Amino acid sequence: MSVPRYPMQPYPTSWYRVADSADVVPGAVKGVHYFGRDLVVFRDERGAPVVADAHCPHLGANLAVGGRIEEGALVCPFHSWRYDGTGRCVGIPYTDRIPQQARLRTYPACEINGVVAVYYDELGRDPEWTVPEIPEYDSTEHWTGHITKIWKIRTHLQEIFDNAADAAHQQTLHAATEILSYDAEPDGVYFRGQFTGTYDAGDGLPEQQAWSRNAYLHAGLGFSQIDSKLDYNGLVIDRQIHSCFTPVDEEHIDFVMYQRTRRLDDDDLTELIHQMTAQHTWRSIEEDIPIWENKVFRPLPSRTAFAGDARPAHLCDKEGDIAKTRHWARQFYTDAACGV
Repeated sequence: MSVPRYPMQPYPTSWYRVADSADVVPGAVKGVHYFGRDLVVFRDERGAPVVADAHCPHLGANLAVGGRIEEGALVCPFHSWRYDGTGRCVGIPYTDRIPQQARLRTYPACEINGVVAVYYDELGRDPEWTVPEIPEYDSTEHWTGHITKIWKIRTHLQEIFDNAADAAHQQTLHAATEILSYDAEPDGVYFRGQFTGTYDAGDGLPEQQAWSRNAYLHAGLGFSQIDSKLDYNGLVIDRQIHSCFTPVDEEHIDFVMYQRTRRLDDDDLTELIHQMTAQHTWRSIEEDIPIWENKVFRPLPSRTAFAGDARPAHLCDKEGDIAKTRHWARQFYTDAACGV
């Protein structure tokens, strides 16, 4: 019998991105696949986003394949059963008797920072917290537009947060010229911190070394916001990086990154810096991906009993704070006996 690659559930409790707001068009049905299941995303009669299981409870048709929206209701392509934004069947064209069990499973959903987010909890609990709103997220007066990149990665969400706390690998993989200064503290479902240091800036930039300060906020295991300040020999660049992580299935996640840059006095220089720094950030993710996709998970020594007696991680100083991040993350797993 094969040993699971990760000693914890694949779908921790959190808010997760399932679509960009702009892609959920009024009057249209969008199909997505997350949490190992097919889902539909649409807007109800008020324009609010609805996220529901995609398969009709009648005879199992996929509502995203040929389904349509009529007066805010989702209409099945097979027999034209109609479902409202709560998932309740509100009409069958050939009978007035609607089975009480004819209901789509819907999930708490909202729009925040340009995305449609869903709250996924295997126990079916309602959310008690929200993803913080980014000020002026849609403003282009002081900021460039967002530039976006998406990766589908064979890994677990936990690896992303371990990686963010791992200061030492920045020097090995990401051209840091020193071990970064790292400081972070949990704040309930949020995790706030910053890392600071100098990087080899590479060719084409004003100086070969760039000083960087990155203040971040993790909101559950689905969202991370970074306010980044870069200093290239006096040329100071302010950036915002908004990342979303959503489990696709038990083996894969979608990693979506949105970046924008505060405008400089020179529009051409702003766009050049915006594109160049985005490419550098993407490259750093792509340097991590082969590690994530091929590593095994090492539990903390205190958690090996919950991890199939897997060999423990051996941590040392100056690495950041992986242990603190894992202690914080454990609250999002419904199974307390997990190897995080």
